[in-house]
Amino acid sequence: MTEGRSGCNWRERLIHRQFISTVWRVSAYVVVSVDITDPEGYQSYLPGAGAAVQAHGGRLLAADPDTSVIEGSAGQMTVILEFPDKAAAEAWYSSPEYQGVVHLRHQSADGSAVIADGFVAPAA
Repeated sequence: MTEGRSGCNWRERLIHRQFISTVWRVSAYVVVSVDITDPEGYQSYLPGAGAAVQAHGGRLLAADPDTSVIEGSAGQMTVILEFPDKAAAEAWYSSPEYQGVVHLRHQSADGSAVIADGFVAPAA
């Protein structure tokens, strides 16, 4: 049996998720966690980054310059973006618009960025 401590059958949920993502578009999220080392430089990155996000159908869900870490380690700033799907998030990241400004973030902040698919829970 593949149930965990919570009674969740992860194998069935994964199969369901794969089905959902092929039948319906599932939102994708970009989660950025950074320590800003040059606030002025980071500010110069924001207008171009924001325009690129909007151009690719993304939207800003959260931007917290004073992240509360409850487990593990994270940067002082956390940003969460939502895109229509993972392909849109990947297209945004590799777009000429974003690649034209991402170096400003790299020069002014240390951290990480990930793309994660959303999840549609199966009906109980």
